[in-house]
Amino acid sequence: MSVAFSPQYKTMTRLCMILVIAIYIPNVKCNIKWALQKYSNNEIWAVNQVCTKDYGFTGKQVRFCKKHFPWMTFVQEAVIDAKEECIHHLNKQKWDCHVIKEAPTFNEDLRKDTKQSALVYALSAASLAITISRRCKMGQIPDCSCQHNRRVSFPSSIVNSTDLSNIDKIIPCKGIVQHGKRFTQTFTNLGFRLIPKNERQAEEIAVRKHNIQIGLKALGTGEEVTCVCTGATGGCPRKFCYRRIIPLNEAAAGIFERYKKAVKLFQHDFNRPPKASLNKGQMSKLPYQVKDEHVDKLVYLEDTDQECATAGRRCVLDNSKQDSCENLCCGRGYRGKLIEVNSQCRCKFVYCCKVVCDNCISMKQVFECL
Repeated sequence: MSVAFSPQYKTMTRLCMILVIAIYIPNVKCNIKWALQKYSNNEIWAVNQVCTKDYGFTGKQVRFCKKHFPWMTFVQEAVIDAKEECIHHLNKQKWDCHVIKEAPTFNEDLRKDTKQSALVYALSAASLAITISRRCKMGQIPDCSCQHNRRVSFPSSIVNSTDLSNIDKIIPCKGIVQHGKRFTQTFTNLGFRLIPKNERQAEEIAVRKHNIQIGLKALGTGEEVTCVCTGATGGCPRKFCYRRIIPLNEAAAGIFERYKKAVKLFQHDFNRPPKASLNKGQMSKLPYQVKDEHVDKLVYLEDTDQECATAGRRCVLDNSKQDSCENLCCGRGYRGKLIEVNSQCRCKFVYCCKVVCDNCISMKQVFECL
């Protein structure tokens, strides 16, 4: 099955692909490099232009990209969804994901293996898996589709809203999210060095792989059966049931909870391959792994002072709020200022049939972190 794309869609997709490449290629110099490059509107989205080492792909990833190119064209959705979810969820936190909007310039919070980069790795992995699964379910990816339009009708008497296990196997597209998970897992793994240069790089690779797994694990099955009533009467004699892929915000809830409790790792937190058979300075092909005690946690290696880079951020005086001045300003204090606010006022209904308002200017006091 093939899909036709408009020239505008191809151009936008290519730009977004460049934006996301480094998220899913962990061997680049920066952990997460939302690389924005400018291209003219007449550039064509094509295999030979995207699947090259010029954009940071490893040789294995170039081959994978060409083989699975129709899958790659939907990566843009994963980028947009991950960015929006991160900014939306953290907009009142000290670290508010604002650095994503400052691409391609980054502070150390995303240049190193920090708590913040751990979050973005996990969130990006979940977003990519969901996006690929959704497009697969819609039949828009070759060799990956199901009967996506089919809803199965059941007598309401056999549909238990609290336990749908009796009809789960009958509903099409069971296990569809596994396609997205496998794509994400395979593509990201191809970007890691088989043999790290040194122990520190081995730890970095272990941490990044671990956080990608946390993002995929947060999906669970990534799907659920949903049933809705149908019928001419209000008694709901029958129900149509279909398989629903969970949206990113549902999966992200668990990732953000892990972000709050992220754990900093040290050398003793890794399972290391035996060195007995290695020459001095030689690194093993066997990978380092984060110890099992951290299996369900987001992990990181370095702290960042950018978490309190909140100068100029708006805050409120109510200490019970997440964006209170006491919380956001990290003890540096805050200042108040008056700003002009334009708003509609003295609105009235004019026959017939519209509402006419005056434009009023008022002064409002706001507070900003020093």
